[in-house]
Amino acid sequence: MSSPITTISDIGKHEGQTVTIRGWLYNLRESGKLLFPQFRDGSGLIQGVVPKNAVAPEVFDAVKGLTQESTQGLTQQLTQ
Repeated sequence: MSSPITTISDIGKHEGQTVTIRGWLYNLRESGKLLFPQFRDGSGLIQGVVPKNAVAPEVFDAVKGLTQESTQGLTQQLTQ
């Protein structure tokens, strides 16, 4: 079963659920073993956190290799 697709502006309605957003990478900041990807869609901006020790090395490297304004689909369980 696929996750529901939502916009960033409506993300707060889905806390605790797994959803998909579609947009593009606005910015990617790095602080040691943490990545902070910021994604945009037509409705807003959201930032994620990717701790190096919480994901497989290939996932961390894939996020680190994203280019600005690249189109992305992101599926994740939402937490506050």
